[in-house]
Amino acid sequence: MNVEADPQGVFDDLKAQLDQVTGKGASLRDGWREAGELRQQRNALAGQGKLGANTKGDRGIFWQLRMTLSSEKRGMLKARTEVYEGVEALPTGVACAVGSHELPENATDAQCEAFLDGLTVKDLEAELARTPRRNSPGWIAFLRDALREKKTGGSSSTTPAPAPTAPAQP
Repeated sequence: MNVEADPQGVFDDLKAQLDQVTGKGASLRDGWREAGELRQQRNALAGQGKLGANTKGDRGIFWQLRMTLSSEKRGMLKARTEVYEGVEALPTGVACAVGSHELPENATDAQCEAFLDGLTVKDLEAELARTPRRNSPGWIAFLRDALREKKTGGSSSTTPAPAPTAPAQP
């Protein structure tokens, strides 16, 4: 008997050919769905001011189409969006916050000294262990040095304080 004429063989061949075509369609469908979810998340985060300087909140169908077709870019934005969701923004006009202590932007040297003097080791440890983070990486490094200095009783820190002229970006 001819194996090619076998109904099961014909079915298997046809199914294999169809899977090649529907597999591409399925990946586009999944990409479209993922880009749509990403669009909604980023629009919501931008509306809450949690995307830093990116305040664009009107990502529409063409943005979603572009992200659907660019899986590499979509993957990077998805990872970045997850990071932004885990960051808490500082209040307006605050350069650094530790517990209930806040250092205002454009603080003078005297204000910086008073801010550091008011912090305890416990406050610094709690802020450094805090999730989600709210201070910029520069301020985190400064707070680590301040903690080390308070624990050792030293008088000089190795990391200078970041310039408090701009708000901390998540």
